[in-house]
Amino acid sequence: MVKQSMYNGELHCLTVLASDVMMQGATLFLKDLQRNGIDTEEEIYRITYYGKGRMPGFGEMCTPRGQCTFGARLQEDEIRLLADFVKSQADQGWPNIVNNGD
Repeated sequence: MVKQSMYNGELHCLTVLASDVMMQGATLFLKDLQRNGIDTEEEIYRITYYGKGRMPGFGEMCTPRGQCTFGARLQEDEIRLLADFVKSQADQGWPNIVNNGD
């Protein structure tokens, strides 16, 4: 069972990750992740931990400092759980998520 704070952290990370990916004209759907070269759990983990582009990193040991969030950091196991969740959902077409084709 996921703690409420972990759940809120996951939602925040998903929002940030989605907004960074969408700025490139993409989504967190598998075809878009593949097109952007971030379709593995390890790559999703790396981007969440260290950041990429305008998305800050959320890892406890994230560097360089300017690339990392000034807010709360996530522990390694939390980022692994998040990466697993994103990959699993993408592989399933984000069930219970409505895609309006936007």
